[in-house]
Amino acid sequence: MADPVSDVIVVGAGPAGLSVATRLRRKSVLVLNASESPGWPPHCTGLVSPKTAQRLGEDAVTESFTEAVFLDDSFREICRIYGKPLAVRVSRPLLEEILSHRLEEMGHLLHNNSLADDIGETCIHVRGKGWLCARESVLIATGYSRFSKLFGAKRCDTLSGLEVRVRLSKRIRDDEFVTLHGNKYAPEFFTWIVPLHGGREALVGLAARSDTASRLAAFLHAAERKGLLSIDKLVSHRGGRILRGPPARHVYRGGVYGLGDVLCASKPFTGGGLYAIAAMAPLLTDAIERGDRARLEDEWSALRSELLLQRDLTRLAIIYRPLWKMGLAAACSVQDRCSISYDKHSSLLRCLARGR
Repeated sequence: MADPVSDVIVVGAGPAGLSVATRLRRKSVLVLNASESPGWPPHCTGLVSPKTAQRLGEDAVTESFTEAVFLDDSFREICRIYGKPLAVRVSRPLLEEILSHRLEEMGHLLHNNSLADDIGETCIHVRGKGWLCARESVLIATGYSRFSKLFGAKRCDTLSGLEVRVRLSKRIRDDEFVTLHGNKYAPEFFTWIVPLHGGREALVGLAARSDTASRLAAFLHAAERKGLLSIDKLVSHRGGRILRGPPARHVYRGGVYGLGDVLCASKPFTGGGLYAIAAMAPLLTDAIERGDRARLEDEWSALRSELLLQRDLTRLAIIYRPLWKMGLAAACSVQDRCSISYDKHSSLLRCLARGR
């Protein structure tokens, strides 16, 4: 193996890798990024709770929403959830640009076009460049990959996601985002409409096991016919995998740590992984810098339990959609007496119990 190049090697320059790398002030850090620059290509809508946005960095927040609207396949409203705000949108390219500038200011190193394809203890093999070794630790933050098996994430359930950015000829409300649920367009997931730039543009997407492009085309046509959208121009499109668990059993193995999608750590109902990244990044930093693994293990155990419960609820919601619609409507009807958390979807159960 080669001589060590830094105290810590971080594999992946997404929010997971950069969130930890920019917190490591007592160690020298090398970040390996597989693409040409951090943040590209963009592949995430970026809807998170205000608390998660605060942990990640509020400078990257571009939109704020006070309402979430749930529709059925016929575009009938099931219910609304309110918040002040309920959720915000973090621009992933902007977030990663901010974090990469911070990384540079701290004197850490970033190597782009560096695809890691193997690992040996605390050394990483980079395709076309050979082995790079760390003195102390390696953080794997690559997204779901062959490295996931290191942490016990061997059977992560994935869907194919597709999202388009559209310019609208008629402005829509910019304080609410819409999701549509049912068997017609996205039977294993849902479709979404997230307004941008004061409602003059929107991100529209869905996830499915097959026929993602044709399903999205059908939904866009139906949304226009129903008057939900008036599309002037397709600006861009992007695709990616949406993960729904189960999350990995472990967050580290020896001197190798994991964070983000490599742990299959996403909220199963929304496929959002930024919540887990924001919650675990500070604890993972402490474990690397100070050897404090006890807190890391405790928090990961609690987070994993919550994500597993969310996964069970998501599977039930897909199998028993009529009951889920009734339950969601009932929970929404009592939200003035209980709080529905955008991060902890299991909070719906508490609202249902209170509504009895």
